[in-house]
Amino acid sequence: MDKSELSESKSFIVKESVVINAVAAFIFWVMFFYAIYYKEFSNSNPRKITILPYLTFIPAILFTIKATINKPIIEINSKGFYYRGSLITTWENFNSIKLSQDDVVGSISDNFVLFIEYIKPGYSNYFCTKLSLGYTQNKGEEDVIEATEFYYSKWKEKLS
Repeated sequence: MDKSELSESKSFIVKESVVINAVAAFIFWVMFFYAIYYKEFSNSNPRKITILPYLTFIPAILFTIKATINKPIIEINSKGFYYRGSLITTWENFNSIKLSQDDVVGSISDNFVLFIEYIKPGYSNYFCTKLSLGYTQNKGEEDVIEATEFYYSKWKEKLS
């Protein structure tokens, strides 16, 4: 990420990648309509129920929704760290952020998670929130950490 993208007056926003979701939706819609066409005009076995239309319809709808409704997943700004619209912590209570990977048995993909450590007002102990990162985000994990460090350092500069 380029440092010029970060500004105290603007928020750093992570959303679902519209392109990836639109391509996935398109592929599932093509599979769905092909399966319907094949089922209707196939002479192979009229009694055989083809399940492919049912298996492709739901993902096609879900990816279409994800591509059109593009709400922020993570928002980082001069006030604090937000996840899915809810404030996780302000910079006054922030302690640290760490990137880790969940060990999922049988998984061939990365399962990145962020751990945010902070103090809740009225409590003396640190709290840690685990945030799962999706596979179709428009910004990388390193960008999120860099943006967090940028806004936190700007907040500390204001205190000095």
